Amino acid sequence: MVRKLVVCMLLSLFLLTLFTGVNVNSANAAKIAMEWGHLNPALYNYNATRYSNELSWETTICTNVNSMFGGKGWSNSNSYGASTTRNNVYNVLDNVAYPSNGVTTAATFWVGDFSHPSGVSPPSPYGYFGCYTDVPNAYVIDYEIYNHATAYGSSKQHFTFMWTCSNGGLYWGNNGAWQNISGVTWSASAPTNPPPSNPNTQYGYNHLVGNSVYNRVGMPYAWTGTTGMSTNGYTSPSGSYTYIGWENNSPFMIDAPPAGSSSTGLQYLYFVYHFYNYALGYATGTPEKVKVSLDYAAEMTFGRISSSSYYTFGTSVLNVGQWSNDPYFPGFANYWFYCKMRVLGNGNMYIQ
Repeated sequence: MVRKLVVCMLLSLFLLTLFTGVNVNSANAAKIAMEWGHLNPALYNYNATRYSNELSWETTICTNVNSMFGGKGWSNSNSYGASTTRNNVYNVLDNVAYPSNGVTTAATFWVGDFSHPSGVSPPSPYGYFGCYTDVPNAYVIDYEIYNHATAYGSSKQHFTFMWTCSNGGLYWGNNGAWQNISGVTWSASAPTNPPPSNPNTQYGYNHLVGNSVYNRVGMPYAWTGTTGMSTNGYTSPSGSYTYIGWENNSPFMIDAPPAGSSSTGLQYLYFVYHFYNYALGYATGTPEKVKVSLDYAAEMTFGRISSSSYYTFGTSVLNVGQWSNDPYFPGFANYWFYCKMRVLGNGNMYIQ
């Protein structure tokens, strides 16, 4: 009994040290908020100014989101940039999951570039999903995230907002089956009207890699540990998790949405800012549901549809979708994807 107590005390001290390494205020905090992300400089070498501007805006929004969580009593850490490493991400996931640390819920915001890292028998149509870190070729990968987030049981990552390309789409059917849809799971040579319909129904699945050994594929599955979330958490909310991410290309923080009849001219960064400002209760004094906060952010960012109505998330280009060919990247001019933001899980959730 004494030996077990000593081991537990040493492990708790070790976990506290790991939390401190990324500046989380307390290892025993009930609520942990983290901001992560990293750009891949190699993608921007042709346009250093654009890279510098995007880096500045992503740094700014992570700083703002971090401050908003801190002001509401969350134990918080802005680890965007140099602190976004595999070790830091996986250590924090372990620490949040570890029962003796007393964490009840975690909220994550991630912005930056994604990658399809190589792995064991990468599953179709895209392979495994990952994000860039500060260490070249050392990505955080979906099945590894799952292993850490669920290391001690159910995931405590109850709210996750991933502003990266591709890490939130519906790409599979049952048991990993998938349909090849031009503009969704494969690029189109040009936009079509009407846009493609996506019949795939799953955001993740168990990929068999050995005798009864599975890797969990799909970032939403990885963070939440479940394949049971509603695939339209905005109109059909359910469950105890919410995951927001992008199907195909995500806009840059410095990009402006398509102009409406009365466009505000604000960049996408402001959508993220207004969402958290409303959801955490700064705009009105009272925290609000995720879906209502999405509506508020759309109204503030996209402006009016007409003289008598404002955009909601549902009527905005985020939910409706838009064609994108990443014109800023050389060689992508004829690779068109239909891109939209997916709200999975429970849009009626409060982030508190």
